[in-house]
Amino acid sequence: MVLQKLEREVELLERHMDVLLAVKEHQPIGIDKLAKSLDLPRNNIRTSLHVLENNGFIVPTKPGAVIQSLGEVEVIALEEKIDEIISRIAAIRDEKFHNVYESQRSIL
Repeated sequence: MVLQKLEREVELLERHMDVLLAVKEHQPIGIDKLAKSLDLPRNNIRTSLHVLENNGFIVPTKPGAVIQSLGEVEVIALEEKIDEIISRIAAIRDEKFHNVYESQRSIL
């Protein structure tokens, strides 16, 4: 259950990043064009745009979404945060599984 939730969150992050990169590449871009280019339902695009807007990455305009003026800085910060999370997960995996393997060896 916990891993399924984590996997779902990673999938959402991946979709949000795909939308962000598509906006950066094709700005200004609207929901329909994003949905077609990313082959995703409009409601998924709308949700991702909402998340990206609320987190300061993009702004809506009449012609479509565009990267916020500080969005480039935010993308770099996001990359760094993702790297930090990956490192934490790897450390948890290495430490916890190492302890499990060591416990099993001592039993045998």
